[in-house]
Amino acid sequence: MAFSRNEISLDYVSIGCNRFSNAADCSPENLVAFGAGQFIALWQLSQHSSRGIQRTLSGHSHTVTTVKFQTRVDEKGTKRTFGLVSGDAGGEVIVWRVVDDVWALSARLKAHKSSIASIGLLATTTSGAVNGGQESGLLLTGASDGTVNVWDLSKAEEAPTQILNLNGKYSLDLALIILPNTNIIVLAVACTDRKLQIWARDIIVTGTRSRLTSLQFRYRMSLEGHGDWIRCLSFVTEPPIEQEQPMRVILASGSQDGYIRLWTIAQIHQEESKRSGATGGLSNDLLEIFEKSLAEGGQLSTKAHVLVFDSGRYSVTFDALLLGHEGWVTGLHWYPQLQTPSSSKQPLVLLTSASDNSLIMWSQDPDSSIWLNRQRFGDIAGKGMGFFGALWGNDGCDVLAHAWNGSFHRWHIDAQNAEDRVSGSWEPALALTGHSQPVRDVAWEPSGRYVLSCSSDQTSRIHGPWRSDPSISKAGEITWHELARPQIHGYDPVTGAFVNSLRFVSGSDEKVARVFDAPGSFVRTLRASHLVEEAISADDRPAAASVPALGLSNKVVSQGAWNDSDAVPCHNSPTAPLDDAALSQRPPVESELALATLWPEIEKIFGHGYELFALAVSPDEKFVATSCKSTTPDHAVIRVYDTTNWKQFGSPLAGHALTITRIAFSPSGRYILSVSRDRSWHLHEFNAEGFLPVASSEKGHARIIWDCAWGSDDNLFVTAARDKTVKIWRRDSSAWKAVATLKLGESATAVDLHSLGESHYVLAVGLETGHIELHTSDNLAEKWKKILVLDSDLAHVQEIHRLRWSPRKPENGSMKYQLASCGDDGSLRIFTIDLHL
Repeated sequence: MAFSRNEISLDYVSIGCNRFSNAADCSPENLVAFGAGQFIALWQLSQHSSRGIQRTLSGHSHTVTTVKFQTRVDEKGTKRTFGLVSGDAGGEVIVWRVVDDVWALSARLKAHKSSIASIGLLATTTSGAVNGGQESGLLLTGASDGTVNVWDLSKAEEAPTQILNLNGKYSLDLALIILPNTNIIVLAVACTDRKLQIWARDIIVTGTRSRLTSLQFRYRMSLEGHGDWIRCLSFVTEPPIEQEQPMRVILASGSQDGYIRLWTIAQIHQEESKRSGATGGLSNDLLEIFEKSLAEGGQLSTKAHVLVFDSGRYSVTFDALLLGHEGWVTGLHWYPQLQTPSSSKQPLVLLTSASDNSLIMWSQDPDSSIWLNRQRFGDIAGKGMGFFGALWGNDGCDVLAHAWNGSFHRWHIDAQNAEDRVSGSWEPALALTGHSQPVRDVAWEPSGRYVLSCSSDQTSRIHGPWRSDPSISKAGEITWHELARPQIHGYDPVTGAFVNSLRFVSGSDEKVARVFDAPGSFVRTLRASHLVEEAISADDRPAAASVPALGLSNKVVSQGAWNDSDAVPCHNSPTAPLDDAALSQRPPVESELALATLWPEIEKIFGHGYELFALAVSPDEKFVATSCKSTTPDHAVIRVYDTTNWKQFGSPLAGHALTITRIAFSPSGRYILSVSRDRSWHLHEFNAEGFLPVASSEKGHARIIWDCAWGSDDNLFVTAARDKTVKIWRRDSSAWKAVATLKLGESATAVDLHSLGESHYVLAVGLETGHIELHTSDNLAEKWKKILVLDSDLAHVQEIHRLRWSPRKPENGSMKYQLASCGDDGSLRIFTIDLHL
């Protein structure tokens, strides 16, 4: 078999953003990078294409906590991206470089001994000046060890050039800026003592050469006023109103007290300095006495603090207090075009996010200079901790926010300038969604059109392809998206399988299996995807489903209930049906997925004494088999249920001594194969009164058997175990023998076998490291050849829980097959692999 890596495409990656305020950033080229488990996920924003994550960068061994792009201004005055810096919960920082859209790890820094909370970046030159020149820069890393490390990126792998001691306080965010028309670097540090620390580094330029008066940042002052931890910071340069006036710098700070404070840094002219010199000290002393007399320490103080440098004096003044959020302020970003002074005609616009599930867009009133709440976005029915951060995208035409559940919310507007965007009408737009915890199982719909995923984030989700409307996109591009979130549960779903195209059964970390039927809203979504061949009626199905307060079961919602003004929706009940007009152009967005795509629960399956662990559905859709966690033979049994009446069929299938880890029906449905922690496999054969034992192997492997899969008929199956082997078992007369053993470098945790016609098999093996191996053999299955290893560049970085080949056969003579994988790293992946002979 000929094979090359170029014949593999990663069609879809579903993974959520990590729950950290600094876990996402957007580049000037509209590339969004965010921490996704131990990955850096890259998502290219586009108004014309809805493709999701284009790739993931692997390198971290702990959860990524902060991500920030490195940018510089080129000769034409355009800001460009040349790198990325990311930090993780283990204290490690990685510097990435990009050349021609190819990302590579440039440096790895063991920056701290505890979690990285913040990163500060500033472009500099190798000669020491901070504008223009060769590529290098300053990197500052803040961690929960109470220090901020300063690095020279031109020699990043060496030790830090300075360590700032915060005296036991943690830095939750860092912000850096060069004061206009100077070479003074100002550093703001958001601390957990409710104070905003200001540090500075002065540079003097002499002639054409530059020298540093001090290579060290020096502490200058602390700004007080916030009543709780300060979580986010952002600098912006304010253009002068008149040509003769100097530019000012505004620092925005957001806190857990729910307020945003604006601080102004402005140069003090010599005449003003002389006038304030006689009275400035007395004035500030009187202000300080007045502050102490106010409640809560004088939080509305406008006392001017003075920064003194060799090149001049600057005042730091509290300028405005923005009130509007009712929870922690988690992120703030200035309108992107205002990051350089060249855009003097644009008004100042600030975007803020908070834990109250809201985003606010602020701007100044041109007449009174008062800051006003211009736009408010959010999810009033959201749950959890709300939004963790907000971003601008597409040059200010997009607003993004990542939420507690890992998904992105996105709003879009077609406008020419910031003023239009402040006053215009924003509409919800398609964004990324994904699981935020390990994905435990994945199952294809019987015809292979879409997949079901079950995750420890307490959701089961359906993902599928979407063809853009040919009238909108001539190419009719096919992209993958989350199409429904049928189960939002109080327990962690661990396994699931389709009974038919519009019904599935799932097992969670509870003793009950639950059966769900598709509502009419999902049928309409399938129609809108332009990929459903046959006509499916939605008229005889319920409109949707809801979860009652303090309940676990999805209840049917009739069409009339949508307009029931007396009904009070709970945190995840639907508030409106899916908009068919919107669905004709795009898949459901996050707010629709969370509120209006639940499936009604039609049945509960009882019987097990402990939490469910595995289940399977027979090919003829007549039986569902389940198992549970067990430490004794009494509970290490399989219970089979008839799908016509959901009653138990026959007696429990005994034989194992410990938890049954996987159940698999043979292609004809005649046999049930099970593997267990007790290192054995068992076969049971169908009988009119139940399934009866016919074969077993008490010592099938030397360690736990994690997975099993059948071949194209009832005469061949494979098992995968922790003993770093995969065994192929074939029936010889009436006995089953291991005809081949594949020895692997790591423990095998998942396996699936696929038949390529009548002459070849392809075997996919998932490893504990997250890698996927592909092996091929002829129809005898005695000799196997490894043809490919998918490493962390395309596959996973942690244990793989499930691999599933799509049952859909390639069209037009193609040999392109789809493989779904899921793992402990929180990602679901869909690959297309060309297995031409």
